Amino acid sequence: MRTIIISTLLVLSVLIAAAQNNNIDSLNVIRVGGKLPSSLIDFKNKLLDSNGITEFSLSVHTDKLIIIDFWANWCGPCVYKLPLLDSLQHQYPKELKIVLVNSVGTGDKNEAILETLRTKTGQFGMPLRSVIEDKLFLKAFPHRTIPHYVWVSGGTVVGITSGDFLSRELVEKMIKVNNRLVESRRKLMLLRGGRPLKKVN
Repeated sequence: MRTIIISTLLVLSVLIAAAQNNNIDSLNVIRVGGKLPSSLIDFKNKLLDSNGITEFSLSVHTDKLIIIDFWANWCGPCVYKLPLLDSLQHQYPKELKIVLVNSVGTGDKNEAILETLRTKTGQFGMPLRSVIEDKLFLKAFPHRTIPHYVWVSGGTVVGITSGDFLSRELVEKMIKVNNRLVESRRKLMLLRGGRPLKKVN
């Protein structure tokens, strides 16, 4: 019986890994103006916080302004922006989602990531968490330098910038733009008798 359970778990692990690799292989590069595909929105990423590793997907945050922040522990400009991102996330929890992404190849160890997040974020509550061992976001948004920010509003990429363009003023303006877009969609849905808009991938 024990052998059957272990064999079943191994087979499931292989199938999950194959499905994740299939998501990565089928994903194309997304540029400004492009829509996030459901394979990226629904994908379960590894999320690291002080409680360990959990799962995270964008699916519950699609009405928010999403800022995907590719960062590394050894990147001075990345770490410098973390307190600002932490402050904004805690000021606008219902309107903004900061997604820290530490991709494969950074060489960062989980302990070092946690220490940076503990010391540079959390002044307003829980420290920010980070997606780790990422391949999917990296495939969708390839880049050569970090920090690298992807701005998503209403499921559409509205900007891809460096750290020079990340400021409190710009984030707050984009939150207002996103809020108007979300409200317009809700009104349109009401006009359509509560039926959701057709999903475009």
